[in-house]
Amino acid sequence: MDADWALLDRDFYVDAVMYAVILSGLYLMLVEGADNEMIRELGRNKGFPACEIVHTLAQLGVVRYSGQRWLWCGAPPDPRRITRIDAVRRWVHLVPFCEEALAPWKHAADDMRLTDSGQEMNTFLIANIKPSTGMRWLDIGGGTGDLARQLSQMGVDVTMLDTPSVIARCRTRSFSSVRLVAGDVLAGLPTGPFDVVSAVRFLEEFSATQVRQIFHHMRKQLAPNGIVCVISSVDDNTLWSKLFAIEVASTSPKGRTYSVRTLGILAAREHLALMRMKTHGPYTLIVLRRMTLAGRRKDRDTMQLVEY
Repeated sequence: MDADWALLDRDFYVDAVMYAVILSGLYLMLVEGADNEMIRELGRNKGFPACEIVHTLAQLGVVRYSGQRWLWCGAPPDPRRITRIDAVRRWVHLVPFCEEALAPWKHAADDMRLTDSGQEMNTFLIANIKPSTGMRWLDIGGGTGDLARQLSQMGVDVTMLDTPSVIARCRTRSFSSVRLVAGDVLAGLPTGPFDVVSAVRFLEEFSATQVRQIFHHMRKQLAPNGIVCVISSVDDNTLWSKLFAIEVASTSPKGRTYSVRTLGILAAREHLALMRMKTHGPYTLIVLRRMTLAGRRKDRDTMQLVEY
């Protein structure tokens, strides 16, 4: 997803946050002191995630909460860095926007982004799942196909599902040993059974209701002892997560970041149980399996409904 750039170029995103803070009037409000309702009202009026940005500023150490008010306590934003962002804005508006001219550059950038952000995650996933020859593996939202290609070189029988445009680009490369399937994950998955169904940094693009639907499709295509592997950018209080969450909200209208607990609840509603989890930097690997009958009864009897 486009929000991966928040991982790859944090300094630029910090500058972008500061630019939004100044243009929206939030900076002057925080210098004088603002309570939560004032900040929420500003966000509603200006149409931007003011509360999330304030929490990002707190992670940066430039605002603090005291006496039920948020106060700017750091140095003012660097004028040179603010004007750099403004120069980008002005140059963008010099010529009329042309989607057709930009498309090849966006596709190339997508591939670079996915390769740069995916290499570490793929290594992390393979080290923890330990694929074996003949294993049947379905990778959902595989993007550049780097994970699928790496798995196939290890003797794994790999199927990769993504949108038609992504699959079309993959077909121009060397994917002879990977089954490429173009489709809509919300409509269903390729027919299994699969020993592993993986989704690497993919669920953030969907609403909670859609994530539950995806979990349903995953469970239907699992082999009896199969597992679901999800690598997610877990919703937490780190600066990176705050930047990522803001970018997800702006690039994926229905998407969001999820806590492990929320993903566990959504999975359990579709009878998938959490086996184990492991964190590596900003990523968390969550491994799920089919829920036993006893587990389903426990889920039905004890798990409380939550608002998504």
